[in-house]
Amino acid sequence: MSHISKFALSILFVLILLAGAGYVGVRMLLADPDQYREALAEQMAAKTGYAIRFETLEWQLWPDVAIRLDGIAVSALLGSKPLAVIDTLAIDVKLMPLLRSGELTIDAVTLGAVKLHLFVDANGQTNYAADHAAQNPKTAPTTDAATAPTSDLALSSFTVESIDIEYIDAKIAGEITASLNQVSGTYANARLSLVLENELAYADTDLGIAFNGISDGTVLYDLETQQVMLKGFSLEGDLLTPLQDASAFACTLSGVYQVETDTFVFEQMRIDHLGLTTAFTGEMSAITQPEIRLALKISSTLTNADVFNTAFAGQLSPLAPITELTFAAMAQGTDVAPELSSISGRFNGGDFKGEAMIDLAAPAIDLTLSLSRLEIDPGESVVGANAAPSSPSAALDPDTLILPIDALMGARAQIDLRIKSLQAAQWDLSEVHLRLSNAQSKLTTRLTGQLASGG
Repeated sequence: MSHISKFALSILFVLILLAGAGYVGVRMLLADPDQYREALAEQMAAKTGYAIRFETLEWQLWPDVAIRLDGIAVSALLGSKPLAVIDTLAIDVKLMPLLRSGELTIDAVTLGAVKLHLFVDANGQTNYAADHAAQNPKTAPTTDAATAPTSDLALSSFTVESIDIEYIDAKIAGEITASLNQVSGTYANARLSLVLENELAYADTDLGIAFNGISDGTVLYDLETQQVMLKGFSLEGDLLTPLQDASAFACTLSGVYQVETDTFVFEQMRIDHLGLTTAFTGEMSAITQPEIRLALKISSTLTNADVFNTAFAGQLSPLAPITELTFAAMAQGTDVAPELSSISGRFNGGDFKGEAMIDLAAPAIDLTLSLSRLEIDPGESVVGANAAPSSPSAALDPDTLILPIDALMGARAQIDLRIKSLQAAQWDLSEVHLRLSNAQSKLTTRLTGQLASGG
C-alpha cells in the first residue's frame, strides 16, 4: 500500500472517528428533548397570546436536526376548545449554536395538516382573539414592534402541508368552510411571505356560494405594520351562486388589508364571470364584522354576450338579446344594505343613469333610473331563434314587460323609471314614466307616456 493511500485512509479513519464522536455528542445533548417543552410553550404563549399544547416532543435527526411536535392544539385561553389543531410541527434548528451553547436557533418551520375551527357566539365573543393579558406584564406594555422577540427570527422555509378552515357564527344560519393544499414561504425582518399556488375550495352555506379552483400569487404579512398585502393574487375555477349553477370564474386582486383598522384597500380587483368583466377600486371596512362597510367604485362591461344572455335567459326575457352593456357606480352603505349612487352606463345603444338603495335583509329596493332608449321583444327568447313566439292575440301589459313585478312581490319596492324612447313589436312610446310602489303591502303601478305609433 502506498504512502498516499495510507495517508488517505488515516484521514478517512480520523473523520469517521470525529463523526462518530459528534453523533454521540449530539445524541447525549439531545437525549432529553422534553427539557424544552416548558420553554417552548411559554415562549409561544408570550409571543402570540395563545395557549399551545402538544402531545409529544422529540428530536428529529434526519434529514435536518429539528424539534418535532405532534398532536398540537392552539387555544386563545387555556382550557377552551382549540381554535387550531395541527397533526405535526417540525422546527429545524441550526446545529452549531446548539452544539456550542445549547442555544435553539430556528431555521425553518414545517407544519402538517392544519385545521382551524373559528367560532363567534351570539354575544360576538370569539374563540380566536388572543389573550394578551396572559402575556408577561413586565414586558408586554414596553415591547415595541420593531424590537419584539420575533423581529430577529429568520426562517429560510415555512411550509404548511394543508389547511382546512371552518367558521361558524351563531347569528348566521350557515357556515363557511375553506380548504387549500400546500402553502410555502419565508419569514424575515418581521415579515411572513407566503406563495399560493394551490387548489382552493370555499363554501358559504348561508349565502349559497361555493368555489372550486386554483389560487396563485403572493401574500405578505408585515407584523410591524400589521398589514397583509396581496400581490398578483388570482383565482380561477368554478363559482356556484343562488343565481347560477357552477360556471367559469376568474379574479385578480392586489391590495392591502390593515389588521388594526379592519380595512381592505383595493389597489385593483378584476372579476370575469358570466360574460361580464367587473373592476373594483376603493376600500371595504369592518371586514370581520357581520356587515361590511363599502366605499367602492365599480365598473362593469359586457365582454361575452352569448354567455351573458344564456346565463340570464329567464331574468332578461322579454328584453331583446343584450348586445351592449356598460355599468358604473359608487357603492356605499354595507354589503347587506348597499347604496349605489352616480349610476351610469349604456344598454343596447341607449344611455342610462340613476341611483339605488337596496336592503337585502328586508328585502327592499328603492330605484330611480332614467333610460334614453329601451327595446322590448316579447315574442322572442333572448337565447335563440328556436324559442316559440308568443301568441299574437296575447294581451301585452307594458309595465309588466318592463319590470319583473312577480319577482318584486315579496319585497318592499319604490321604483321610478323614465324612458325617453320605448319600442316594442306592437307599439312605440316616448317620454315613458313608470312608477311602482308596494309600500302599503299592495303593489301598484302607473305607466304614462306618449304613443308614437301602434299596431
